[in-house]
Amino acid sequence: MHSNWKSPPGSPWELIVPAAMLLVTFGLPFTGVVDCYPFSGAPMFNESPRTYCEYTAFDGKGTVLPLDLLGLQRNDNGNPPGHGHGRKPKFSIDRLGKVSTKGQIEAAVLQSLKLNPFEVHGFVTVKVRVIKDLDGNQIGEDPNLSWIQVVKLP
Repeated sequence: MHSNWKSPPGSPWELIVPAAMLLVTFGLPFTGVVDCYPFSGAPMFNESPRTYCEYTAFDGKGTVLPLDLLGLQRNDNGNPPGHGHGRKPKFSIDRLGKVSTKGQIEAAVLQSLKLNPFEVHGFVTVKVRVIKDLDGNQIGEDPNLSWIQVVKLP
């Protein structure tokens, strides 16, 4: 019994179709036109960040505040927001390779407190530790770039 969708034995299509599939599978990622699994660009290594920030937040009574409710948490697992897959991360100003300004931190805290109302006593103190390569041999906090910021609530 002969069906119309099969090619006859010895047809050149028996070589062309598998060769085309292999070419697309292994050749397309090397063109740079598209980022395909498992050959993704791994932005963490492409961008090679040299610095990052660690945040700690307290209210006026010294109670530690949750960073995810202030927009200061790290959403980054090596891929910046917009790369990779999965759920959309919560708003955060934290980015590998970037140090946020005092204005950005204040705006993020105030915006987050409007969106996530919870009890904060008086003001929010944010301790910003900038971690980077110190001398080509050690990674740690740079005291010259780290600071403490007080965000006054309206």
